[in-house]
Amino acid sequence: MAEEIIPASGDEPEDQPAPDVGLTQARAWRGMIILLGAAFFVELAVGMGRLAVQFLGIKLHASPMMLGVYGTVMAGAYGLLAPVSGRVSDRFGRKISILFISIVALSGLFIATQKTALGVLAVIPLFAGALGFFWPPVQAWIGDLVSGTGKLHRVLGNFNLLWTSALMLGPPLCGYLWQKGTLAPFLVASLIIWASAAVMLFFVPVRQRGAGVATEAHAPADADDRADPRADKYLRLAWAANFIGYSVVGIVRSLFPKLAVEMGFSPVMTGWVTGAFCGGQLLAFGIVRQTTRWQYRRAPMIIGMAGGALGMAGAYFGRSPAIFVMSFVIAGMGVGFAYVGSLFYSLCAPQHRRGRRCGVHEMMVGAGGGLGPLLAGTVATYWGVRASFGVEGLIFAAAMVVFVGYSLAGRLRSST
Repeated sequence: MAEEIIPASGDEPEDQPAPDVGLTQARAWRGMIILLGAAFFVELAVGMGRLAVQFLGIKLHASPMMLGVYGTVMAGAYGLLAPVSGRVSDRFGRKISILFISIVALSGLFIATQKTALGVLAVIPLFAGALGFFWPPVQAWIGDLVSGTGKLHRVLGNFNLLWTSALMLGPPLCGYLWQKGTLAPFLVASLIIWASAAVMLFFVPVRQRGAGVATEAHAPADADDRADPRADKYLRLAWAANFIGYSVVGIVRSLFPKLAVEMGFSPVMTGWVTGAFCGGQLLAFGIVRQTTRWQYRRAPMIIGMAGGALGMAGAYFGRSPAIFVMSFVIAGMGVGFAYVGSLFYSLCAPQHRRGRRCGVHEMMVGAGGGLGPLLAGTVATYWGVRASFGVEGLIFAAAMVVFVGYSLAGRLRSST
C-alpha cells in the first residue's frame, strides 16, 4: 500500500504554514532508535564527567562548601539555559543541540587542565550551560519523531531507561579511569560525545514543523500531538515534584564523593554507590513503562516524595556501602517517579510548544540540582557532610505532607 502523508494535528502559528511532506513512519522510527542510542552514550559520558569534576576538586583540596558550590553552579547554569534552549530549538530546529554538546566535550577537557579548585569552578558554567542547550531539544526531537504513533509513553519509558542506565554506568567507569590518570575520564568522555554528535548529525532525521509521520491510510488517530487538557491540571505539580526530587540528585553527586573518601571507599566503590541512585531511577522508569495507570494521578508524586525521605534517612544513618546502595536505590526510585511525570506532562503539547515546556522541565532539574548542593554544602560546613542527607530527608517529608494536603483539598473541591 502506498504511504500517505498525514500532517500532525495541533494548532500551528498562522505565520508559519505547514509543509506538505513529512517523514515516513519507518524512517522516523529508525531515526528515533538511533537518537536514543546516541543519547545513551552522551549521558554515559556526562555521568563520567560529573564525577570526575568532583574527584578533581577533592584532589585540589576543595572544601565541602566548594564541592557544594560546584554542584550549585553546574545545576544553576544548566537550569538557566534549559528553557532558552527549548525555545531556540522550536524556532531554529532540533539539531542545534549537536553544536552545544560538542562544546560540552571541549569544556570537559579544559576542566581537566585546571590546577586550582577555583579554576575548575570558573569553567563549570561553560560545561553545564552548553549541556543545558542539549537535553530539551533532544527530548522535543524524540517527541517529534514519535508524534502520531500513539506510543509516546512507551518511547519515553525507553528513553528514561537508557539515559538512567548510562548514568548508572558512568560513575563506576569514571572511578576505574580515574585510577589510570586525572585526564583519562575527561578524554574518554569527550571522545564518546564527539562520536555521538556525529551520529546525530548524519543519521537522525528532523521532522519539519507541521509535517507528520507518514502512516497507513487506515491508521487510527491519537492524541500524542495535541494538547491534552488534563495535562495542565497536573503539570505544575509535577514540575514542583521534579524540582524537589533533583535537589537530592545534586547532593548525591556533589557531596557523597567527599563522604565516601572520608569513609575510606575506593574510587571504583564510590562510583558504584553513586550509580546505585540511578539504579533506583531505572527501576522506577521500568515500572511506569509497563502501564499508563500512573498518568493523571497525584499518587505517584506523593510516593516519590516518600521514597526520597526514606532514602535520605537511610543515607544519614548508613555506615556501609550496602546501606548506602539500598538508600540511594529507594531515593532514586522516588526521584524517578517525579521526573517521568514532569516530562510526560511537558510533552502533552503541540509540536510548537514542546521545546518550551521541556525547557521548563529541565529548568526544574537544574534549579533543584543547584539548590540541593548549596544547602548541603552550608549544612556540611557547620554540622558535617552526613548531616546534609538528614536535612534533605526532612525536606522530602515536608513536601510529602504538602502534596497529600493538596491532593485531599482537590478531592474535596471536586466533591462539592
